[in-house]
Amino acid sequence: MCWDSHKCKCGQLYFIYVPKKLILEEAGGFGSEMIRAAGEIDERERKSGEIEVMKKSVKKIGAKFIDVRVNRVLRCKCGETFDPLSFLSKPNEETT
Repeated sequence: MCWDSHKCKCGQLYFIYVPKKLILEEAGGFGSEMIRAAGEIDERERKSGEIEVMKKSVKKIGAKFIDVRVNRVLRCKCGETFDPLSFLSKPNEETT
């Protein structure tokens, strides 16, 4: 399962579920077969209940669960916003 975590400036911890298919689509450059295979894996995770287990586990530790299929951008009560896929739209910078 693909997930990310983010600690907001107010201290709230978020765990973010990101479907593999969405990552490949957003990143670009991947063939349709690979994107379809990622979607099939995502579907198996959903059907098996893995996402629900993660959601319950996150709640037990006092963190919040975000599913980018439902909410692409995290909006904390403190006003901070965070797009967990924003790194995909940034051009790679070469280091010298």
